Amino acid sequence: MIILTRTYTRPDTAVEWHIYALNNPQIGEYIQTTYIDTGKLLLQNIEWENPNLLSIEYTAYWRDMDSFNEYDNDPNLLSYWEERDVYNNSVGITITPKVITDIES
Repeated sequence: MIILTRTYTRPDTAVEWHIYALNNPQIGEYIQTTYIDTGKLLLQNIEWENPNLLSIEYTAYWRDMDSFNEYDNDPNLLSYWEERDVYNNSVGITITPKVITDIES
């Protein structure tokens, strides 16, 4: 199993997280059917809903490194991530580099 963690930090609570600002439910549906329903992405933890947090840690549990690499290089997601990065940079949201931990099953 692979565990991915990243931290998102915004300058203040008036700044919307990208998930709300970009409002693209098709991305969530695509991730659900392509990765979650197939058992490649086992679990995601993130608290976008708490309006008082300045920082949020994202944790995702992947079946294996191949599954994560497929997701990380998925051409259907790359343009969304580019849009996310442009938005985050424009409003001062920072994202830490990916930290990947390989847990042997």
